[in-house]
Amino acid sequence: MDTYTNLDASMIDKAPAVYANFGSRLGAAVVDWLVLTPLLGLTTYFLMMSPNYNGIVLISLISLCYGPLMDHFAGGTLGKQALKQKVVREDGGQITLLQGFMRALPWWIGGMVGLYTNYLTFQIPGIQDADGVIAYSQAIAEYQMSEGGFILTYLPQLAWILPLLSTLVMLGNKAKQGAHDILAETYVVKVDR
Repeated sequence: MDTYTNLDASMIDKAPAVYANFGSRLGAAVVDWLVLTPLLGLTTYFLMMSPNYNGIVLISLISLCYGPLMDHFAGGTLGKQALKQKVVREDGGQITLLQGFMRALPWWIGGMVGLYTNYLTFQIPGIQDADGVIAYSQAIAEYQMSEGGFILTYLPQLAWILPLLSTLVMLGNKAKQGAHDILAETYVVKVDR
């Protein structure tokens, strides 16, 4: 006698989700970093070579929207897609745009702190006249020596601890959810493509 005769067909197709582990998610983050590297180059250009705060804001917003928009519309960033991962709701469905932005909250906080410190950098007397990396670095160093410069020196580094801590939460969690996943009620699962 067939043991599956009393089962609904949808129950047979439902296999338990396999959550993407820390290593594979780190790999996806590295791929995404490579994808976003040209934007990092543009930010450096607008910061040091041809100072333009509006350019920095535009590039930062594009970078910060990449993850939430890709997670919502494509199921994951290019890094996640390359490593066969997908961001889903608890029921396995597509996440909402709000969930995408909730997942990115720690990175948005870090990004906003970065924009604030870049704004402060543009207020340094003579920074607009810096014509290259060396002149830019000298102007920053002189300002930090004369004014202390705690905000410009340490605040950006401190702000990026939040995404790191959010990510490390997945190490003590069966569903491999980071704090950002728990906040957004999302999961990153392995998929076959």
